[in-house]
Amino acid sequence: DVTWDPDTAHPLLQLSADSRCVERQETPQLLPRRTGRFDTERCVVGDEGFDGGRHAWVVEVAQGGHWWAVGVAAGSARRTGSFDFSPEGKIWAVGKLMGHHRVFTAPHPKPLALNHVPQRIHVLLDHATGQVVFSDADSWAVIFIFPLSLSARERLYP
Repeated sequence: DVTWDPDTAHPLLQLSADSRCVERQETPQLLPRRTGRFDTERCVVGDEGFDGGRHAWVVEVAQGGHWWAVGVAAGSARRTGSFDFSPEGKIWAVGKLMGHHRVFTAPHPKPLALNHVPQRIHVLLDHATGQVVFSDADSWAVIFIFPLSLSARERLYP
């Protein structure tokens, strides 16, 4: 299970009391400005990062929303202002954008061809193979595999 870091959450994201669930809100929360807080993109990262080994987690995704993303971000990925939501921006993610499932790449997200819409996404971060693998957590069908392109061992966060 992932525990989300409330100090990084965008003001339009509401975390549950145990920081394990995230929901979008219409009204921004009044939160203190922090160096690590996302200020333009509705994002949050986990409170634990990984710089080696093999780590996996499952994320339940909203079925009714037009936008959501699940992925991995490097500790050095930008969190303020405009940034690339892509491996070039040190973010490896899949999701839904404008009602269509996408893999987030630069310069533009690419369509994902899915046989059915996943409700739970399994994320595997494998430093040994240098991959981030996204799968349907119920059918185990692979959604997308990103190669990790990091020059040094950098801490990566859900």
